[in-house]
Amino acid sequence: MPIRNQNSWALGFGASLLANTSPSPAPKSTFATSAPSAAPTSAHHLTYRIAASYSAKGDRLNPNRNVYHFGNFVSSQRPDTLEASGRRSREDRPASGEDSFFVTQLGITDSIALGVADGVGGYNDLGVDPADFAHGLCEYMRSFASVYAEDGAGSPAKARSILQVGYDNVIEDESIAAGGSTAVVAVAGSDGRLEVANLGDSGFLHVRHSAIRYYSTHQTKGFNTPYQLSKRSPAMLRQHAIFGGGTPIDDHPKDADVTTHELRHGDVLVFATDGVWDNLSSQDTLDIISRHMKNFGAWTDKGNGVETSGRLRYLTEKGGIGKNDENTLQAALAIAMVDAAKRVSEDERRDSPFAKEVRKHYPNEPNFTGGKKDDICVVVAIAVEGADGSMKLRAKL
Repeated sequence: MPIRNQNSWALGFGASLLANTSPSPAPKSTFATSAPSAAPTSAHHLTYRIAASYSAKGDRLNPNRNVYHFGNFVSSQRPDTLEASGRRSREDRPASGEDSFFVTQLGITDSIALGVADGVGGYNDLGVDPADFAHGLCEYMRSFASVYAEDGAGSPAKARSILQVGYDNVIEDESIAAGGSTAVVAVAGSDGRLEVANLGDSGFLHVRHSAIRYYSTHQTKGFNTPYQLSKRSPAMLRQHAIFGGGTPIDDHPKDADVTTHELRHGDVLVFATDGVWDNLSSQDTLDIISRHMKNFGAWTDKGNGVETSGRLRYLTEKGGIGKNDENTLQAALAIAMVDAAKRVSEDERRDSPFAKEVRKHYPNEPNFTGGKKDDICVVVAIAVEGADGSMKLRAKL
């Protein structure tokens, strides 16, 4: 399929929702500096200062509006019931297009659950709003996690289990006719243990002191065809039975890659949809994080390396980086990443990660350049040691 330029080129339904080739996992990142840790060694109590930013494709980024603030300084609220959570009106959704996200305290525990989801745009061709699946999935995951009760052994919820509950409820929800989505879901505990379930080409980055500790690998079946959860209407199933075609993509939460990691004071986590990863390399993202953490004084350069400064806790609290109560370091990081990805997506001359993939899969387009215009969604979490764990995190979508 010839690709003329980044503005006119778009995948059709067949490329994004049907797989005609066997799975071919992307190569592992060369930027990861350590393997996932099986168990944390930190004995310190960690809390997580969190913010999200987003921008729908075609919209201008408004840094004052396209941001959500989370943190242990936010008061708790009674969560929606699981049955009602998937039916929020579209007016109540963040203006993130077909991307969605959630963050919540994990029941009454000191852990948090968070994630992002990216609705599969190919369903537009079938008269289905891809946003319904992604937003419904995040709503159901948030609602389940927010009322989670530990079992008798005190075991925390698993990231894949949260994804499974969200998916099962979307399948049962008749108001969501059809659709598909990638997703990355995480559970972070006060002991520094992080578990992540990643399905598709959304993903996450773990950074410590200007070094990438882990960079998730995309799950794909071919170019621009990620693993994805899906729901097809009876009419779609009948149509496929009659006319055939490629094998519909039908992945499940059990197919998600699950990794565990050890977090420490000052670590930065980035969870994002492919609107970020198609436009920014892991090195680009690392540069943004390092620049902001050092410029604001959260990390300092010492003779023997980079260290977390004593100012980190203050910088991640309300008004920590400015007079406005909403200005926090984590919000600045999230907004900066969305802004950078947005700029690249609209630049026809940038040699983006997406452009490199196009040239790799389509050798007859050796001069293809530019970013990929897409919805963009980022959730940033900063691990902070010794913060007050008695104040509850409010569930938020």
